[in-house]
Amino acid sequence: MEEIYRRFNKSTGICTDTRKMALGKFFVALSGENFDGNQFVEAALELGASAVVCKKGIDLKDNKIIQVDDPLVTLQELARHHRQQFEFPIIGITGSNGKTTSKELIRDVLSTELKVGATIGNLNNHIGVPLTLLSFPLDLDVGIVEMGANHQNEIAFLCSISMPDLAYITNIGKAHLEGFGGPQGVRQGKKELFDYIADKGGRAFVPTTDTVLVECAEDIEHLIRFGKLLPPRIIQVAQQKELLLEIETSTGVHPFKCKLEGEYNKNNILIAIAIGMHFNIELENMQAAIANYTPENNRSQWLVTSRNKVIMDAYNANPSSMAHALENLRNYGSEGLAILGDMFEMGEHSLREHQVLVNYLREHEMDAILIGEHFAATHHKGIPHFKSTQEAYEHLELSPPSGRIILLKGSRGIALEGLKDLL
Repeated sequence: MEEIYRRFNKSTGICTDTRKMALGKFFVALSGENFDGNQFVEAALELGASAVVCKKGIDLKDNKIIQVDDPLVTLQELARHHRQQFEFPIIGITGSNGKTTSKELIRDVLSTELKVGATIGNLNNHIGVPLTLLSFPLDLDVGIVEMGANHQNEIAFLCSISMPDLAYITNIGKAHLEGFGGPQGVRQGKKELFDYIADKGGRAFVPTTDTVLVECAEDIEHLIRFGKLLPPRIIQVAQQKELLLEIETSTGVHPFKCKLEGEYNKNNILIAIAIGMHFNIELENMQAAIANYTPENNRSQWLVTSRNKVIMDAYNANPSSMAHALENLRNYGSEGLAILGDMFEMGEHSLREHQVLVNYLREHEMDAILIGEHFAATHHKGIPHFKSTQEAYEHLELSPPSGRIILLKGSRGIALEGLKDLL
C-alpha cells in the first residue's frame, strides 16, 4: 500500500473512467456486471495515466501497471490510507432524506471562512466515498463526507474508511425498505454512523425535535443539541418565493433567507448554522451563504415558468419525503397539483406505502396525477393515472395545466423531469 500510495501522490488525481481520463491521472480499473475494467487498461495508458491498478492476469508489460487481487478493495484501502494522513476533521452525514442538501448548505457556510472539501453530487456509496476522500488535499480545514446505504452494515463499512470525527443524521424515514428489511432495519442501518461516533468518542449533532435521533444518540458522550429550546432554533418560518426564517443563534434572533422550497428543509438549514456556529463562522457569512445557496439536480427547486410555478423535487422519493412534500403542497390550497411517480425499493411494503399516499390525496381532496406500475396497483379511482412518464407527457401536451403550483416528485427511475418543459 505504501508503494501504491506513493504513486498516487505523484499523480494528478484518481480516475475510474477512461472517458474522463487526463494526463497524469491514477487509473483504477473497476469492473461491474456489464463491464470489465481490465479492458480499458491499455486505453488508460495511451491517454497518459501515471499508474494503473488492475486485476491480476492482464497480459501487458508496463512498469506503470499494478496488478492486484481486487481493484475495488485496493481503491478502498488506498482511500483509508489517505484518510489516515488527514490532520483536519471529517464530518460524516447520512439519513433517509436531505443528505445532499444538508451537505451542500454546510459546505457553503463553512467555505466562507475555511478551506473545505466535500462529496461531489451524491458520490456516497462504496465507490463514491473512497473517490471523495482521495479528492481531498492534505491542507484542508475540514472535509464533509456524505454516506448513503440501502442495506445494513454499509454505513459501518463506509465509516471504517472515512473515519468521521463529527456526525449528523438528517432523519430516519422509510427509505430503501426492501434492502434494509423494513423500518426497524432502516433505523439500525442509519444508526451505524452514531454507533461509530460513540465508539470513537467523536461528536454528533442532534436536533432535539427528532425523538428518534435523540434516542439513537443516547450512547454518544459528546452531543451538540440544537432546535426547540436550544440554539440554533427556529422562532418563525414562512414560505414565499423563498423560505424566510427567524432563527435564534448564540447571539440573538436573526433573519435567514433560503431559495429552498418547503418547510421540511428547515432542519437542513439549522444543521448548517449549528455546524457553522461550532466552527465559529461569522453570522453575516452564514446568512449570505444560505441566502445564496441555489438547489440543483431537481432537489427542492422552485421554478417559475410562463404558465405555472413548479416545485421540482424529482431526484428521488420515499414515503417519508413524499409525505413532507405533500404536506407542504397543501399550504397552497386549490392552486396545488401533485404529479407523483412510483417509489422504488419498497419491497413487500410497496403497495401499502403507495396506498397511504393515495389515501392522503383523497382525504385532503388534493388534485393529483399518478404515474407508474406501483401506483397502478392501488385503489386510486378518481385520480388520473398513467403507466409511464411518456403517457403522462402525451396527456399533458393536449391539456397543459396553467396557473398552478405543481409538485413533481418520484423515484429517479420515473424521470419526472421529462415533464418540466410542458409545465
